Order: sequence, then C-alpha cells, then structure tokens
Amino acid sequence: MKKWVMFVFVFAILLSSFVIAQDVVQQPQTNFKDKSNAFLEKDIQISEDWQGIARIVFGIKSGEVIDFQSFIVLIALLVILFLIIHEVLTITPIFGEGVRPWIGGVVITLLISTTGAIKESVVFFFGFGVFFRDISLLNLLFTLVLLVLLAYGAFMLIKIIRHETRKEQRRMGGFKSTAPKI
Repeated sequence: MKKWVMFVFVFAILLSSFVIAQDVVQQPQTNFKDKSNAFLEKDIQISEDWQGIARIVFGIKSGEVIDFQSFIVLIALLVILFLIIHEVLTITPIFGEGVRPWIGGVVITLLISTTGAIKESVVFFFGFGVFFRDISLLNLLFTLVLLVLLAYGAFMLIKIIRHETRKEQRRMGGFKSTAPKI
C-alpha cells in the first residue's frame, strides 16, 4: 500500500508542473492546443555546469537539446525504473533488506541511464501516442498513463513473485524441520 501511495505522489508531482499562471492583462485569445504545444515543445538547454550530471543521470550528451515533454517523461521513466529495480533487488538474496537494495537500485539505474537506454525508451513510449500527434498535451498524458499502468503491472508481478518465494521458503523450512537428523 505504501508503494502505491508513493507512486501516486510521484505521479502528482510530475503532473503539477503543468500549472500555468494566468495573467490579469487581457491578451488576444489563443487556442489552448497551440499554447500547450508551444509550452511542451519548448527546448531545454542544459547548462555547462550540469552537463556531467545530465550525462550520467539522463544519458543526455553535451550540447544535446531535449524538449520539455520528453524531459518530463524521462524523469518519470527514470523514477519508475529505479523503483522497479529496487523492488526486484529486495527479492534477491544477495541484497536482502535495508539500504543495500536502494544503493543497488541507484547504481543499476545509473548504469542503464548512462548508456542512453532510458532516453531511447522515451522515444519508444512517445510512439504509442501517435494518435495525438497534433496535441502534445494529450500525447504526454497518454504516455504518462501508459508508464503508470506498466509500472503498476510490474509491481503486481513483483508482489506475486515475492509471495510465491516466501511461500516456498516456508514450505522448505517445514521440510527441514521435520526431516530426521543423520
């Protein structure tokens, strides 16, 4: 339950970046579609100071420009991938419980991100929103909902695997305790 609440919280934070203040000054009426497209397709240039971190965390090469909607999906995919890797690592006996799965999740996620696989996955997931190619906001929302649904499915699968693993451990523990000692 805590994971689901945390996941909804992260999703709400990602969507909160779409709030745009309205000016009091009367401006000519513009189309919402054009306004949202212009806002979401705005290019983000990463400063020189952050180039190294952007290369490691997001896989963005120096001088590369990325639009705002891709950056939002990039962050969402990075967080979702990190949470999934952490949950998988809690199942493995090597990492166990505590802080080790968190550290392992960070390291593995950064290794995947450094190769540029997450950045290419953003392009892949935006391909599913081809129905909304003229409306960037709907394309972005569709992509984020798709990511949330995939993450929910992955978490449910991990929960089933964890349950079956624990059930098998209890069963094996029962066999060991009833077996005669030699």
